[in-house]
Amino acid sequence: MLIEKSRITYFVGEVILAGLVILGCFFLHKYSKAAFDSEIKFSYESGFYDDPIEVELSVGNNYFITYTLDGRAPNAACTRYEGPILITDASENDNVWSNMVETSLLYFEGDYYNLPTQKIDKCTILRASAFDYSGNQVSTEVREYFIGFKDKEGYKDMYNLCVSTDPENLFMAERGIYHVGEYLQGKIDSCKIYDMYQFGSGWGGKDKRANWYASGRNSERPANIELFDPEGNLLTRESCGVRVRGGISRSDVQKSLGFYSREEYSGHERFLYDLFGDGYGPHTFLIHSLGNDCNVKIVDYVIYRALSEVNNTFTVTPMIPCNLFLEGEYWGPMFLVKDINTTTIAEDFKVSKDSVLLIKSDNVKISDKLSEFEEVEIEEWKALQEFIKNNDMSVQNNYDYVCSKMDIKDFAEYAATEVYIGNADWHVDNNYACWRTAKTEHNNPYADGKWRFCLFDVNWSFEPDDVWWEEAASEWDFYQMISCLGKNDEFRILFEDKIEELEVIFAPEKVETIITEWSEVMEEPIRCHFKRFSITENADDAIENEKNR
Repeated sequence: MLIEKSRITYFVGEVILAGLVILGCFFLHKYSKAAFDSEIKFSYESGFYDDPIEVELSVGNNYFITYTLDGRAPNAACTRYEGPILITDASENDNVWSNMVETSLLYFEGDYYNLPTQKIDKCTILRASAFDYSGNQVSTEVREYFIGFKDKEGYKDMYNLCVSTDPENLFMAERGIYHVGEYLQGKIDSCKIYDMYQFGSGWGGKDKRANWYASGRNSERPANIELFDPEGNLLTRESCGVRVRGGISRSDVQKSLGFYSREEYSGHERFLYDLFGDGYGPHTFLIHSLGNDCNVKIVDYVIYRALSEVNNTFTVTPMIPCNLFLEGEYWGPMFLVKDINTTTIAEDFKVSKDSVLLIKSDNVKISDKLSEFEEVEIEEWKALQEFIKNNDMSVQNNYDYVCSKMDIKDFAEYAATEVYIGNADWHVDNNYACWRTAKTEHNNPYADGKWRFCLFDVNWSFEPDDVWWEEAASEWDFYQMISCLGKNDEFRILFEDKIEELEVIFAPEKVETIITEWSEVMEEPIRCHFKRFSITENADDAIENEKNR
């Protein structure tokens, strides 16, 4: 049967028309999607570059880009992107945040610490925001560029952590957590230095009105972090919260900082990068100034490195040497360490986070689901201390009761370690952490409801001046507990066995090897640290003094 030619022509035409419609829809979707793509693209990723670079930005056609190079968040009125942005070595720029005396009260204590006398190392923070043509901000991106760092001192074998945020969150009097705050700012402005020192000093001041003494969520500020490995490769970029952490050391020129991953910042509850080799990223981590050893930074390293050679029943945190940059300015070498909290304990010991009861320097840390334990827990821990001190531990029933409340081997090894290293900053309400589970799990030996211990902040150890030992033996609760428990043969053997093990791992030749290892990585950064904070003590002398403790 013959088909009319006109009908064939009509059918072919219909097919062609349908194809054109489909093809048109494809291109319309493709290009309309591109037009509405609000993600800002950068021609160069954050990183270390030998020579200046020109960074090109792009975004969908329905948006325009503004940017800043001073760390501040761009608004629609900032410099509009119109072509490649030249990025050179920012170290030649004037010091800004590092030139603020308000960042530490130690600048007013004699002349040991001083503001930098030279231009310090800097990276360029490129902040870019996209806006629609009604002026509504739709996205913001941050990139950080290190130019010409190849031959600079202090970076070999070091990680580098860059922290950027609105400078008001760190360095402004009203809400800057790295700033002394409005109250003590008035003391500075009126030159009442000694009044200010009395109220806010790191060593003597008990007044907590300095901004850096704030704690909890109210002290947390949104930030962007970028972490680079020693070869300069970008490991991770994260949005997170940042707080000042520590005790007395919050007044120092270098402050320990805690970083917190939350859904409100990044859409996830843990950092994406597996920082400590656990097989997953941490929920929180610290960059630690090392407090009492904040200048040479060798004591913690030697102790943790030696302890890593043996199995310990108690928790020991890893340490990663890392330079810190705040708002693009070099803030010296520090160490990345694990945060001790209910989450890390739950993950390390495979117990339920909602079951972990943690006491850290007399502060109870628990999940919201265990709020009824908050008051009871510290009372129970104190009661156990009093029971040990007021009862004869050579009586087996008394000792068995203590063993039912704490992992006695764990405590014996933990206590032996603190005593052996001579930690002058370890006592009843400071630099200790113990935890237990609220619920028991028969298939998990760590979920038995017994107290276990964590070692941290040991930077005031190996003190040559042992005057404090007399006070420790007579007044500090932990030493009284050790003395009382030592009347029991089992505990004494556990304690002495750990001491013998410590004598092996801290043998002079092994410590010398660790110090050599430390020197290869840290000596050069420590010299840079002394230069950065214009420390009047000779860096080489300070290093040798610490090596020879």
